[in-house]
Amino acid sequence: MKKLLSLPIFVLMAGGTFCQPNSSFTQQLHNEYLQNQREFADQVSAVATGYNARGIAAMKAGNYDEAVKDFDEAIKTAISYSAAYNNRGLAKEKLNRLEDAIDDFNTALSIQPKVLLYLNNAARAKFAFGDFKGAVKEYNKIINNSPKDGNAWLKRGIAKSKIKNYKEAVEDLSQAIELLSNSSEAYLNKGVAEFALDKRVEALNDLTKAKQMGSTGADSLMNVISPGSANTVVAPADYGNYVKATAPRTIPVKTNTSPPSSNPDALRLNGLGLENARAHKLPEAIGYFDQAITADPNYAGAYNNRGFAKSLMQNYQGAVEDYTKGLAINPNDEGLLNNSANAKMELKDYKGAIKDLDMAVKINPRNVRSVYNRGFVKKLNGDFREAINDFTTAIDLNPNYGAAYLNRGMANQSLKNQTDACADWAKASKLGVKAADEMISKFCN
Repeated sequence: MKKLLSLPIFVLMAGGTFCQPNSSFTQQLHNEYLQNQREFADQVSAVATGYNARGIAAMKAGNYDEAVKDFDEAIKTAISYSAAYNNRGLAKEKLNRLEDAIDDFNTALSIQPKVLLYLNNAARAKFAFGDFKGAVKEYNKIINNSPKDGNAWLKRGIAKSKIKNYKEAVEDLSQAIELLSNSSEAYLNKGVAEFALDKRVEALNDLTKAKQMGSTGADSLMNVISPGSANTVVAPADYGNYVKATAPRTIPVKTNTSPPSSNPDALRLNGLGLENARAHKLPEAIGYFDQAITADPNYAGAYNNRGFAKSLMQNYQGAVEDYTKGLAINPNDEGLLNNSANAKMELKDYKGAIKDLDMAVKINPRNVRSVYNRGFVKKLNGDFREAINDFTTAIDLNPNYGAAYLNRGMANQSLKNQTDACADWAKASKLGVKAADEMISKFCN
């Protein structure tokens, strides 16, 4: 009896790295692949497998052009060698030859149409190429064969969003969340699809969960749905992997106290900018704010609004520049000072943020938002005692300020004041701050 050949393959993981199987699902694909390959082993010569193996070695070394040549030779020797087509597709994908890669994956599937590994590769390449309908068809086959594949539900949901089939996208992404309970990507994309369906409450809930899990893509849309909602507390680094604590952080003010422009065109253009910003058309909004500033170069409010739009696009440096220009016109604008501090905080310019907030507090010592924001930035900067002083002042000004209790507790925790920290979190919990319950569970029991 002729010895069966075990043919080597690559598995391309979602992150884009070639690796051997290392997860239960990837191992399943690998085992299924080997089982299917036995049907073809007698038809593949040792020469073909040799070229295939050398192509894999070239890919491991990053020599993708050489890998393609070896897979070419393997295919010439064994025209029905599905693994060689698959691997050549992977090499072409690394060379950004997506259309050619798709052709190879399709050929591999024409030889062995039920191999999930090939289906996954074809779906991924079609998605990257912009053929979202084609990707959906491949994911349909994967889900039919493997209904517990959470990643397939996730990717099909995203692909359906791309073709504006938002209702089905939400259904797929809900299923992905059931199978991948800790997938920030699933919550993020579900929130985006829900926003497109004008389900704003559901969208905000899912985007908040995505942000709690570490997603950095939720901020701008959260702020469109509910200004300031994207700013959430993240526990300090010494809390290890604990990043679920949520409460208002520094709060972008957006509004300002500068007088409106006396130029009618500037007012009209600024209004159009605000309308576009509310519709999440941020580049268009910035264009209108540009025109408003051209019409009235001393319009501090337009600089503020343009800066806020840039912050939503995570262009924090550009936002700081606009806020600085607005403050040159009106240095006593509390809104501009708070917004400037928020953008500087995102850039980790904590000293600059504190300087802005010092000025805001000096202008109005009873502005609880300015005092709280300064405390939060001081906490980020490691000034825990001064942060506690600011949080205490904020609590004096508003005894029901749950976020101030939560963050004062975190500052106390950092100073090893465990009793005070737990007392603050207990108060925050009574005020409805859910993150406080998690902190109590982790540190006070």
